[in-house]
Amino acid sequence: LWDRLRADFSLDHATEQKRVQTHRTWYLNNPDYIEKVFSRAEPYLYYIAEEIKARGLPMEFVLIPVVESMYNPKARSH
Repeated sequence: LWDRLRADFSLDHATEQKRVQTHRTWYLNNPDYIEKVFSRAEPYLYYIAEEIKARGLPMEFVLIPVVESMYNPKARSH
């Protein structure tokens, strides 16, 4: 599924920007966080990806819950 998702990514990721590099480095240095988030995402990811594709939205939108809730269905905003 991840290969399919990456193949459909279409936005400019501005990887040369310092802010993007800082966040990228943090994620690379915290593989446990990534593993935890994506194990939580597993029950939802396929459905979300299908809905994003059906609506013609950028596939990167599948990653919004990583930032918003870590794919935790019981997450609450402060």
